[in-house]
Amino acid sequence: MRRDILLLLGAVIIASAAGYTYLNYDNLQLSAGVIFIGTFLLSWAAPKKFLVFALMIGSSVLLANIYASTNRLDVPAPPGGIAEALLAFIPAVVAGIGGMIIGGGVSNLPDKLGPPADAARVASLEATADLSSGAEPYDPTRQPAAGKKATQPASGPLSGPENTPGQKPRPFA
Repeated sequence: MRRDILLLLGAVIIASAAGYTYLNYDNLQLSAGVIFIGTFLLSWAAPKKFLVFALMIGSSVLLANIYASTNRLDVPAPPGGIAEALLAFIPAVVAGIGGMIIGGGVSNLPDKLGPPADAARVASLEATADLSSGAEPYDPTRQPAAGKKATQPASGPLSGPENTPGQKPRPFA
C-alpha cells in the first residue's frame, strides 16, 4: 500500500515536471522526454499499473495547456489546439508498455490466464466443425497409419518443355 502511494506521488511529480517544461521551455521534445522516461521507470517499477501512469503523466501537457489558457499565460511552444496536447499520450503509452514488458508484467501472463481452453468448449467446437474438406483435427496422441507412407517426389529429369536442338539461347545484348 505504501509503495503504491509513493509511485503515484512519483507520477504526480513527473507530470508536474513535464508540465513545467512544456510551459517554460521552447522545446516540446524536452517535455516528451520527461514523459517518456518517467512513464517508463514507473511502469517498470509497477507493471500492472502502467495504464494509470501513462494516463496521469500523459495528461500533464493537456493540463498545462488548459492552465496556461485560463490564466492567459504565453506558451512558448505552439499550442495548435487540443490535438497537439493530446499527442503527449503517445510517448506515455509507448513507454508504459515498454516498462510493463521489461518489468515483467507479461512474463507471468500464461500462468494468470489459466489452461488454454475448457475441454467442454473444445469438444463443442470440434462437434460443430465442418470436416467435409477431408481435414482432421490435430490429435498429438494419434500414431500415423502403418499403410500410409509419405509420398516423395520422383527423382530424375523433370517433365516440361524440352529444349529442341533448333533453339539456341540468345546471348545478352
